[in-house]
Amino acid sequence: MANKKDVQVRKFCGLDLNINDFYKTFPYNKEGKQNHEIYQSFNGKEDFDVEFLGFEWFYIGDKKLGDDCFDNKTIKAGGTDPADVESISFDFRKNGYDMSKFPGMIDQHGKVINGRTKNRAAKKLQQDWVPVARVRVICDE
Repeated sequence: MANKKDVQVRKFCGLDLNINDFYKTFPYNKEGKQNHEIYQSFNGKEDFDVEFLGFEWFYIGDKKLGDDCFDNKTIKAGGTDPADVESISFDFRKNGYDMSKFPGMIDQHGKVINGRTKNRAAKKLQQDWVPVARVRVICDE
């Protein structure tokens, strides 16, 4: 397994996906460009703020389907909806990864914050790597 920091372009459903292309759609701290509005939604929560760290590849190849990175059971009473997984995996197969959609997010420790359904759809299609946004969660204590 290659170091995730060293590889910028990976195959996703047979198509080359450059992790740096997310910066084109979702600019952040780029000279001469305004930050994308999505970053404003990271803060203002009651108990925490989120600092964007960057886009990277997240390895799911060694994870089991019961792993927290695939199941919304801690978020939704019914867990991850199989129909949503089917829909996303169909879209991945047909179109590849839609770079106009913000990827799932992991925190500074590698814990998945959101994107579990996308991860499960990618795993269903035997993808070992998924694009993510790494963030630092800052708790008010």
